[in-house]
Amino acid sequence: MERPTSIVVFGVVNLIFAVLGFFGTIGSVMILLGMNVTNPVYGIMQDSAAYRIFMYVSVPLGMLFIGVLGLAGAGLLMSKPWGRTATIVYAGYALVMGLLGGLVNAVFLVGPLIEQASNSAGPEAIGAAGGAVGGMFGTCIGLIYPVLQLIFMYRKNVVEFFAQAK
Repeated sequence: MERPTSIVVFGVVNLIFAVLGFFGTIGSVMILLGMNVTNPVYGIMQDSAAYRIFMYVSVPLGMLFIGVLGLAGAGLLMSKPWGRTATIVYAGYALVMGLLGGLVNAVFLVGPLIEQASNSAGPEAIGAAGGAVGGMFGTCIGLIYPVLQLIFMYRKNVVEFFAQAK
């Protein structure tokens, strides 16, 4: 049976997203560690133990799953059944964490930022509102790829290809 094109496409895109995710996470950690104490997000992290714990857990967990994504991409390109399994595992993780992260950010970050900004009438209020809308929009966009991964990894031709590849 000929390898479906979607396996190659998802293999390459998984690898690209893994590299981008690795460098993006490193950049995010550097920003968090060097955050200016006057930044409102810094204050929120200091005031909210729940948000701070979520960040401390989600960043290393994210790095672990970036590794899973990279391995999944390599496995797909080598036509290994575990590449499909790893892609499905990553997609499940990405959906759960995307939804949970959106909820946590809405409750612990966006809400307090908008409340702080509502007390001022300057650019801070506009920035907080724009950040809230952008964050929620970004969460929705971030869910598209894992949904596509699941759709394609469960397509009949992909399932059959990996079943005969064992």
